Amino acid sequence: MSATPLVSCIMPTRNRRRFVPLAVRYFLRQEYEPRELLVVDDGDDPVADLMPNDPRIRYLLDHDFPFVAFGRANEEWDFPYVDVDNTAGTRMAVKHLVELGHRRIAVIAWPEDSLTGHYRLQGYLEGMKQTGLPVCPEWILRAEHSEAAGRQAMHTLLTLPPDRRPTAVVTMSDLMAIGAMNALYEAGIQPGRDVSIVGFDDVPMAQYLHPPLTTLRQPIAEVGERVVQMLLAIIEGEPLEERRVLLPPRLIVRGSTGRMPE
Repeated sequence: MSATPLVSCIMPTRNRRRFVPLAVRYFLRQEYEPRELLVVDDGDDPVADLMPNDPRIRYLLDHDFPFVAFGRANEEWDFPYVDVDNTAGTRMAVKHLVELGHRRIAVIAWPEDSLTGHYRLQGYLEGMKQTGLPVCPEWILRAEHSEAAGRQAMHTLLTLPPDRRPTAVVTMSDLMAIGAMNALYEAGIQPGRDVSIVGFDDVPMAQYLHPPLTTLRQPIAEVGERVVQMLLAIIEGEPLEERRVLLPPRLIVRGSTGRMPE
């Protein structure tokens, strides 16, 4: 009886409802002998993603276990991964807002231990620098990944003096963007008309908000296929054409962003 290869996929829990079915479906479409696909996440934390120096990655590397990760953990560690180019995404968001005339652009970021959050914040900072805009310290707020945290962060930004109050806000996720929009409504401010809001992920409800949410759409289907393609190549002992794959998100422009108010 031949051994059944066991391969692993490390992925962020946040996108597992979309990612896992896509990855497994693609895996099962391949004409190979039956094998097992082990998807490793930390199912307790709905906002978990790969951490800096993630111990799960380190464990698999130390035990010479074949795997492909959805996400990054340490640029000095040599392991195959597929990830969304989060830096490019928030850079696109800033560029979009600048083209609409905004100059005071804030960001609601994730806590410092989020590696995905680090890349998204980096894109915001790069976008501001490339357009020659200053970044005021009070425009960078960190918050947990929740509607309530996004709402509270937006209320904090609204307490700034009018000449320093941002006219546009980039958030790390659609959920936080929803919280920010709710805070604007509570303050009698119209999202999109008075203050522009950009999310990240393009969750299904984003298009049905009022106004519909401008956001970055992640190429989850392509990520799933690329991860499984790389896993199968590893099983067959084939060299990988690319070990580090970054896929760009797509800016979806809707009604939550508008021209800078007169």
